[in-house]
Amino acid sequence: MQESLLHASDSYRDERISRVFAIAPALGSGFTKAGLNGIKVPVRIVIGAADEVAPLATNARRYATFIKGARLTVLPGKIGHYTFLAECTPYGKSTLPICRDADGVDRAAVHAEVSQMAFQFFERRMAR
Repeated sequence: MQESLLHASDSYRDERISRVFAIAPALGSGFTKAGLNGIKVPVRIVIGAADEVAPLATNARRYATFIKGARLTVLPGKIGHYTFLAECTPYGKSTLPICRDADGVDRAAVHAEVSQMAFQFFERRMAR
């Protein structure tokens, strides 16, 4: 543990990463303002308004606030954390809570919308 602490302030920047598209990011309180302030690549963050696993205020909004230039999109309504996971089989829907979305949420439509956002975000980088 002492060895790890010696590297706590090291940079973990990876030159291969030129953009970040984060979907329903968690563990926001585990990062300091100073640590997030050092991120210099474009960042786009998407979260559902009804995310109870990684609540907006302590996760996505925290990242967006402390990462200069980060863009935050909050999808309205009852879109939750697990809506962003793959669509489930009928059996999965009947047995796994993470496969069931709130009434009125169309997981496939959310995936299509977020995929388009990601495509446009990364396409801008490719056009340069």
